[in-house]
Amino acid sequence: MKRVVMAALAAAVISIPAAAADDPLAPMGFLVGSCWKGEFPGSNGVTDTHCFETVYGGRLIRDRHIVEGAGQPYLGESLYRWDGAAHVVRYTYDSSDGGHSDGTMRPVEGGLSFDDNYLDADGTALKMRVTWTRAGADGYVALAEAMVDGAWKTKWRVPFHRVAAEGVVDARFPDVRDSSYRDADGSGVIRLSAIVRAPASRIWTALSTSQGWESWGVKHAWVDFRLGGVIETSYSETAAQGSRDNIRNRIEAIIPGRMLTIRNVQAPPDFAHPEEFAQTVTTLLLTPRDDGSTEVSLTAVGYRSGPAFDALYAMFRGGDAWTLQNLKRALEAGA
Repeated sequence: MKRVVMAALAAAVISIPAAAADDPLAPMGFLVGSCWKGEFPGSNGVTDTHCFETVYGGRLIRDRHIVEGAGQPYLGESLYRWDGAAHVVRYTYDSSDGGHSDGTMRPVEGGLSFDDNYLDADGTALKMRVTWTRAGADGYVALAEAMVDGAWKTKWRVPFHRVAAEGVVDARFPDVRDSSYRDADGSGVIRLSAIVRAPASRIWTALSTSQGWESWGVKHAWVDFRLGGVIETSYSETAAQGSRDNIRNRIEAIIPGRMLTIRNVQAPPDFAHPEEFAQTVTTLLLTPRDDGSTEVSLTAVGYRSGPAFDALYAMFRGGDAWTLQNLKRALEAGA
């Protein structure tokens, strides 16, 4: 199953735009800034979600994907680049189970075609070819074939549809928009948001009470909700209040029902760069919408330049996205 999933590869199937002659990656531009989700036929709910972004000043395209619904999630990442010497778009793919592939992408009528050579972690080789065909403005269909006994055999055909607009963090968090950025001096600002189909009052309870935190984010929480108070949490089933292993965040600012700002004052003993992390602050802002839903925005500042802050910025850009995605799923499941 994982070999077949791998061969989906990060690509959309689109007509070749006029800019393709100037930008060899332009045929993949339809994908960039969005996530796309499909369900494998006959799989009883096994899905594959791909999220695309440009990297290194637009010279490469990155696709990060996750397969869910079949036990432990399976993740992978592809990077696409133009090989000027060979005049072809090449890609590499690496997966969470140790697999790797190299291949090429070429535009074809109505879409894209991929030739893939995959090597499993145990050394098993698999030759694949995949085509993606555009299906309207927000969809495409993937057809995967494998070379078996000297002949091409169809492995699966999956329709994909757009599930998130531009600015996603990665495939694990398709509902989280990312507008994080770095200033000219190298410092970073994490800016994330998600639309939660729940009233702001319910979300505020989830953020301001012990029971609320335990309902969506952690195993245990002890909340002293006041200016200067502490939100103490743990992911451990056996945690006790006051433990050195717990996470403690001090409340720096409150606008009741609307805004919460926190600063970390205790990280677990094995946490890297606790002193630098204590110099950052995170703000959650709730904005009610006319349809009864709420936009939850998260902004984290204080990530200066340097290796320690760079590592923290990368970690919490994903970690904070997990927070918003988990909050959204929990609140909407209980709506």
